[in-house]
Amino acid sequence: MAISILVVDDEPLLLEFLRAFFEDEQFRVVTAATGEEAVRRLVAEQFDVVLTDMVMAGIDGLEVLRQA
Repeated sequence: MAISILVVDDEPLLLEFLRAFFEDEQFRVVTAATGEEAVRRLVAEQFDVVLTDMVMAGIDGLEVLRQA
């Protein structure tokens, strides 16, 4: 089974770049464009790795990890 990564970033181009990069390396990638979306995804399923932007509007990356 592929390692699953949740990538969280409010910058659409960077989010897409990271998704494509990790998928090319055979990782399973789920993305979230906001901290709130990331928390919902973390409640719904488990990930092996969370890669998050630390500075976002609303819930920032550190708060995402606290709530996970």
